[in-house]
Amino acid sequence: MLMDKKELRTLIAQNKKETSRAAILDLSGPILRRLAVHPRFIAARTVLLYHSLPDEVDTQDFVRYWSLRKCILLPTVKGKDIDCLLYTSPSPRDMRRSRM
Repeated sequence: MLMDKKELRTLIAQNKKETSRAAILDLSGPILRRLAVHPRFIAARTVLLYHSLPDEVDTQDFVRYWSLRKCILLPTVKGKDIDCLLYTSPSPRDMRRSRM
């Protein structure tokens, strides 16, 4: 049986609540290592990533590490608009708006 979008979101929210921070950190490593060795990631000079929330794959260190080697863009949502910010330091206040 296929779930509709609302049911799927409810299921995902429930799974997130049941997953500990330690488990998220344990699962994040293999996911990000796999991304780091992907041929398209290796070849890319600019990469769109995201700064994770506590219940998401932990990208914080990954973003910092790769920002020294690649141009990292982070999305930011304002209303219905999505802007990309150029990641330049660990402080979100220090990010510059990209011309994307």
